[in-house]
Amino acid sequence: MKSTIILFLALLTVSTSSFYGQDAAPKVKKEKEEFFFYWGYNRSAFARSDIRLHGKGYDFTMHNVWAKDKPEPFDAKIYFNPVKLSIPQFNTRLGWKMNDKLWISFGYDHMKYVLQNGQHTTISGTIDSIASQKYAGTYNNDSIKLANDFVQYEHTDGFNFITFDADYVSPLWSSEDKRFKLEHWLGLSAGVILPRTDVEIFSYEGPNVFNLAGYGLAIKSQLRFFMWKRLFVQVQGKAGIVNMPKIQTTTLQDEWAQQNIKFVEAFWAIGYQFRFGRP
Repeated sequence: MKSTIILFLALLTVSTSSFYGQDAAPKVKKEKEEFFFYWGYNRSAFARSDIRLHGKGYDFTMHNVWAKDKPEPFDAKIYFNPVKLSIPQFNTRLGWKMNDKLWISFGYDHMKYVLQNGQHTTISGTIDSIASQKYAGTYNNDSIKLANDFVQYEHTDGFNFITFDADYVSPLWSSEDKRFKLEHWLGLSAGVILPRTDVEIFSYEGPNVFNLAGYGLAIKSQLRFFMWKRLFVQVQGKAGIVNMPKIQTTTLQDEWAQQNIKFVEAFWAIGYQFRFGRP
């Protein structure tokens, strides 16, 4: 009987120790969420494209026209003025770290697109005399020189590509103390085009308002160099295509432009990678 009592007490002691030992196990420390933010400036180039203009008394397409970007000349009073930072062609983005290899982000590229007047091109479609006495007629790939009293067309405030991005990160180099490192980021962008299109058709000026004109896709590659762990500078190249089925050109809903644009873009930026939240 005595040995049975001793065995029972021993088993009770072991079970109790095991029970409390589970509760006393150290908790896993949850890391803070990690983010980045950057701001930079770009240069862009555009492939030739067709532009269709539709409105009261006209429906025609300008074929294979070319355009340029419109970089702001460097002026410290603009580029270093917080109120005027958005005047040049800029890029800004906020990102969140999903794991060591994958980041997702949201932001936009403020590019500028200016149709170059003075170029010779061809047009197809019709222009009625109620729209323009000078250019009235029916066209079938007929040659024309683009003039200011014909069409002035630009996305200068701007050609805004608003996207969600996913990036895969590959480490390239790191200093021994981890304070400096170089990474390669390869990513995809998908989003919408919200241009502010400045248009004059037959010398009639449009409303020049922001309008949700379409959507786009792009692929990008960048090098990001970290200094003192958190601060970074980066250079990036991007190539994409956007489809804009309805660009607002006048105050009337049934007057619009259509255009697909292929583009390449290069930009540099400075940013900071930070942690947020309580561990």
